Amino acid sequence: FIPCSDGQSTRCPANEINAKQIWSALKQSVLNNFGDTGWVAVGLSLTAKTPAAYQDSYENFLQTSTLEIEALQD
Repeated sequence: FIPCSDGQSTRCPANEINAKQIWSALKQSVLNNFGDTGWVAVGLSLTAKTPAAYQDSYENFLQTSTLEIEALQD
C-alpha cells in the first residue's frame, strides 16, 4: 500500500509516487503473497542485465558501430 498525502482522495497524483515507493510496494506485495522465495524469483527477473557490447568504452562502441554501418553501405 502506498499512502497518499491527501486523506480525502483515493488516488495519488502521479507526481507524488516515485520509483522507490513503487519498488517497495511491489516487494511488500510479493513478500506478503509468496514469501522470501517468491521475492528472490521476482527480484532476479527485475534486475537489469547489461549487454556485453555496453561494457566497452563509448569510443570502442562508436568505432564498432561506424564499421558496421560502413559494411552495410558497401
